[in-house]
Amino acid sequence: MLTLPLPGTRITMSKNRNRFKSSEKSVLKDFFECFHPSNIGYHLGGDMLKMNPLLEDKLPLLFDELLKEGIVSGSYENFIQRAKEIKRREILREESEFYLL
Repeated sequence: MLTLPLPGTRITMSKNRNRFKSSEKSVLKDFFECFHPSNIGYHLGGDMLKMNPLLEDKLPLLFDELLKEGIVSGSYENFIQRAKEIKRREILREESEFYLL
């Protein structure tokens, strides 16, 4: 099991491995960057898209509230782009068989 620098978070793999390949480290690094405080609002948008792509038409409302609170910045287009990137990273983590415990 590998413990990563996010307090209280551990990841494990369904395959029993002792070493991580460079590509695996990259998947994990990219995924855990999603939890940086500057990405939390975008992460919420990405999670909503991942749960149900039909929620995309509701994201302007979420964006407006997050922008008003200073949680996200920039344009709505940037918000959607970053949310979709976070969704992509989460799916890649799952496809790589890394699971949060």
